[in-house]
Amino acid sequence: MHSSILMVLHDFLPEVIAGTEVHVARLASSLRGRHPVSLYYTRRAPGIPQLHLERASWADIPTFRLIQNYPLPPLKEEITAPGIEARFEEVLDLVRPEIVHFHHLLHHCLSLPRIARRRGMTTLFTLHDYHLACPAGGQLSAHPDGRTCQSPRPSRCAPCYARFQSRSGALERLALRASSIPGIPPDLPFRFFKSLPTGAKSVLKRLNARPRSRWKSPPTRAAASRWDAARALIHQIDLFIAPSQFLRRRFIDWGFPPEQIIHLPNCAPVAIRPSPLPRPPRPLRLIFIGTLAPHKGIDRLVDATLAFPPDAFQLEIIGDPDAFASYTHPLIHRSAGRIRFLGRLPHAEAHERLRRAHALVLTARWPENAPLTILEAQAIGRPVIAPRIGGIPEQIRHEVDGLLFDDEGGADLKATFARLVHEPRLVDRLAHGIRPPLSQEDYTEALMDIYAQAHHGRRPRHGASDGL
Repeated sequence: MHSSILMVLHDFLPEVIAGTEVHVARLASSLRGRHPVSLYYTRRAPGIPQLHLERASWADIPTFRLIQNYPLPPLKEEITAPGIEARFEEVLDLVRPEIVHFHHLLHHCLSLPRIARRRGMTTLFTLHDYHLACPAGGQLSAHPDGRTCQSPRPSRCAPCYARFQSRSGALERLALRASSIPGIPPDLPFRFFKSLPTGAKSVLKRLNARPRSRWKSPPTRAAASRWDAARALIHQIDLFIAPSQFLRRRFIDWGFPPEQIIHLPNCAPVAIRPSPLPRPPRPLRLIFIGTLAPHKGIDRLVDATLAFPPDAFQLEIIGDPDAFASYTHPLIHRSAGRIRFLGRLPHAEAHERLRRAHALVLTARWPENAPLTILEAQAIGRPVIAPRIGGIPEQIRHEVDGLLFDDEGGADLKATFARLVHEPRLVDRLAHGIRPPLSQEDYTEALMDIYAQAHHGRRPRHGASDGL
């Protein structure tokens, strides 16, 4: 089968470097020699008119980039948005794919699979998170009460999404609205901001980042309609792919047919080349790589590190400190120079930093699906310390190739750190227990089988219960 494939996702490299983006980049590169592959995604560019379609390429792969300057629309526009649908139709006319593989619909709308299906195209959807059930970022964690959402429902989703929308600053929203007024150059508000003195820009940034104490919830009926639209994907997607059994079970609990959700574990986002742990073994070098956001829980990581003497650990944190500035900047100040916040690094440099570390640490508060950073660490022989939550326990064998801690509070993380201090050979033992994760080549072969079987209307032999 040499079908043309269009992959659809929310963001992409180099503007956004996160798990889904890295996964799609490697997958597209792996498929490119066997199939014509194109990418369709959104990017934020306030100086360019809204919904403008850019044609470009990434690593010789054709790309279509939709300018999406309003990434947090009203819930009704998450269901259907005529302008977004028209641009998708335009891309389908240009690419004429036989297979449309959706990886994320954030910043798009839920009606796109219906359009592809209406045209007779084979449709697949990899569930990288819970966005279909959770419009507030897909982490099940944005509700005002701070608890992880176990059962999304319209009455809960409405105030949750309102709080999620409030994260975009009021001044930036005002500038975006001004840039869409006919006759005003779309980049005028942003050129004006750049022309201001540094002090004035700092003041405006702080004002824009101030969280709103009140927000207006959308009607519950809008959240109910959005959930109905997500459930309708059952009839518009040939097969869903779940990287973890945990996520698969969640969607089955929410009414998605078990036979329609295939479990296919993620593969390592790098070539598998284990290397010896760095020497000397002390101080222990720990590293965090990810989005510096509240749902990633790095405040607990900072607190746990500061609870020990300065010579116990060297901690490096890689991620954009300005993405959630009101959350991250106080943590940088609290660390008082003891923790190295390295900012946003290219993937190759972040990988090299990981290779120099003794262990990777994750501290997520939300039920992560199947973090690629875990697989990247395991591919080079680095044990992982992570919370016992979501699909993470499927990736880490506690006490064999990593350590799991209870995610509530921070006491268990501190106790785990204490073990690292008092058991000098623990990290070496865990490193020797690591099994190489699934390779990109094996993943691509399994996915091609799924493509072929879905394309001919048959269930893949990689059954939901046995993964690979």
